[in-house]
Amino acid sequence: MNNSPKIFLAPVSSTELYKNYQKTVMVGIEKQDFLGFNNTSSYKKLLTNSEIIRVWGIKNVKLTSFNKASIGDIVFFYHKGFIVGKADIDFKDKNQVLSNQLWCSDFDKLRNSTEYWENILFLSNFSIINCSFNVLIDFANYSPIASVRSFNEYSPIGLENLLIKYSTIDNFIKKHK
Repeated sequence: MNNSPKIFLAPVSSTELYKNYQKTVMVGIEKQDFLGFNNTSSYKKLLTNSEIIRVWGIKNVKLTSFNKASIGDIVFFYHKGFIVGKADIDFKDKNQVLSNQLWCSDFDKLRNSTEYWENILFLSNFSIINCSFNVLIDFANYSPIASVRSFNEYSPIGLENLLIKYSTIDNFIKKHK
């Protein structure tokens, strides 16, 4: 079970985040349109396998979690008590210019600074799922009122328990489509 990919949880519960999720993950961006954005020419060789580009951005405040994510790891998207989507991480990059074009910026009043979702995950194998977050809460022994507030790695104990029951993450996803 140690060679299993890690699972990361990404919240998309606010109206703005859900719209961004729909635009850049669910629907994705036509490759030709994506390569028309500034600062994307370096991706051309990496994006040969797909005509639809799927990306998700993470703010610097969650840089530690972003840095823990590896190629082949899985992102579960969380929306109002449910895991609504899944995608695999193909590669990662930091690109503030692209982030601003895709999702604009966010002014953080507490920090009095402009923030970007500049830590970008390039995703593949997207699928819609419909799984109550309570299932993942139970596997990880989280508090019954737990929710996903920021990009974080799912509990390794929860992942282990999920694999004990379903053998693979793919089996878990098939059960919850």
